[in-house]
Amino acid sequence: MAFTLIRINHVHPDPVDGTEMSDRYRAALDIAEFLDERGLNAVQLDEHHVSSTGWSPTPMMTAGMIVSRTEHVLCLIGALLLPLHDPIRVAEDLAVLDLVSKGRIVVTVGLGYRPVEYAAMARNGPNGAASSTRASTSCSERGPESRSSTTARWCRSCRSRSVNRTQPS
Repeated sequence: MAFTLIRINHVHPDPVDGTEMSDRYRAALDIAEFLDERGLNAVQLDEHHVSSTGWSPTPMMTAGMIVSRTEHVLCLIGALLLPLHDPIRVAEDLAVLDLVSKGRIVVTVGLGYRPVEYAAMARNGPNGAASSTRASTSCSERGPESRSSTTARWCRSCRSRSVNRTQPS
């Protein structure tokens, strides 16, 4: 028996276009409904934050929207980046999704691999107290960032975090 799966991540080369991103999210719901009506099996959702391509940061919310519009399609969240969330809240949200979907939610929990996500969420990286975006200088030696965007640096000596917000040049 064949198993069909479509991966929906909402990636777009210009995610600042709100109309285009809105259309993209709505199309994902239409695609899931289309799959369900034709007896296809599953939709996979991923999670990434502060992505320059608009990658979906809300797989549990998207899963909720999908299961509300479908009857049979499985919703696979692969990988929910648990260290970036409150674990009690995640457990409660997943319990409600499981009830509403009648068991059609499947979750893979992951650590994540992008230091910028940990920094943006003010969380420690997977290797302990500091993410791999640690600064090579001490707190007093750090200068302003030259890149545009929000960046975070970790001080090796005191393990403190500083966030520099710079404007685009």
